[in-house]
Amino acid sequence: MVIKEYTQRHPRSTRRGIGFDMKELNPDKKMNMSEKASESTFGHLGFTGTVVWIDPEHDLIYIMLSNRTYPSMNNNKFGKKEFRPRIQTAIYNALM
Repeated sequence: MVIKEYTQRHPRSTRRGIGFDMKELNPDKKMNMSEKASESTFGHLGFTGTVVWIDPEHDLIYIMLSNRTYPSMNNNKFGKKEFRPRIQTAIYNALM
């Protein structure tokens, strides 16, 4: 019951669930995960670059541990090059 409630999309958000981040639905905004992930995918993007996505439709859990703050918190290459969604797309491509 709690998992079902926390994985529902917040009614006034295009990318937030009740308890988790979800796939961005607004095409005018930056995508927060792979285009290949289903709309029911939920998880969390961490400040340091870590990510956890659960895609129940594809029976897939994607966990990436990283440290984008090394050597400095001003290091923005990780986000600008979109490593997290690109790696997630590579996983989907390998499995499908």
